[in-house]
Amino acid sequence: MDKQNRKNFERANYQLLKQVIRKGVIFFHSLDRFGLNTEEILQEWNDLTKNIEIDIVELDMLLLDTNQYRDSMGTFITDLFLQILSWMAEEE
Repeated sequence: MDKQNRKNFERANYQLLKQVIRKGVIFFHSLDRFGLNTEEILQEWNDLTKNIEIDIVELDMLLLDTNQYRDSMGTFITDLFLQILSWMAEEE
């Protein structure tokens, strides 16, 4: 569980998670709990889902679920919502 300030991704528990996870799913309450900078959120999301190849599920907005929506339309919708919600997280 990561409860540190989310101004950046240099959080000890988050970095430890990235080092040890190889398969599985990361759950988080809402995107604004994941991060606050749009560019960094998108970069971390892509690193987790494409490079480390794990799934992410946001519990607040079930459209952000890489475990469930794997077809091209699902990926498109997830990417669209990710862009919008990461921008909203930064604006807060």
